[in-house]
Amino acid sequence: MPLTRTTVKVAQGSNVIAVNVQEQSSVTLLRDGVEIVREESGESNPTFVVEPGEYQILTDGQIERVDTDLLDVAAASPVDQEERLLLRLSSDAPDHHEVDGIGEVPADGHSFCTVTAEKLDLAAEPLRRRRDTDEVFLRTTGGTLMDEHGNDRIRAVRLRAGRARFRLVAENAPKLVTVFAFARNSMATAELPIEFI
Repeated sequence: MPLTRTTVKVAQGSNVIAVNVQEQSSVTLLRDGVEIVREESGESNPTFVVEPGEYQILTDGQIERVDTDLLDVAAASPVDQEERLLLRLSSDAPDHHEVDGIGEVPADGHSFCTVTAEKLDLAAEPLRRRRDTDEVFLRTTGGTLMDEHGNDRIRAVRLRAGRARFRLVAENAPKLVTVFAFARNSMATAELPIEFI
């Protein structure tokens, strides 16, 4: 079945994309052409919690309607709050630039930085509970994602007590890349820019 793509802009003051779609097996949310999350439950009204910005929706179904809205997280039930927890990405790549705050890795094809994915509560404080073992899915616009020890290529990590580490191996050419992370059953997403120099 042919895929349908539509663009939606989430304005400041909104944080939800609500899609009404029929006869579909998947709905994918993209930002700048990079997949953030994919919904494959067959749900006809998937909802994505996002930051303001421009997004693309890709589906094999028929899009009837797309709306943006504001979710009052503070008024959400405890279950809703659990589902809306946050992710954060950070790295040990040194930042030598005076202004941009972006970590740098030599563009030699083998140097790497270690990236840490953390689960946060709604106050952006790290969660260190034993039950925080979510699977976090990873994408990058460049370089290679490897496990923490550099043994295997990966596309996801499993949190242990709310935290997981992995490597981003540089390409053999200067480039600014972005690492994306998102969780199943939650619209929590995170982005981390890294520069190969």
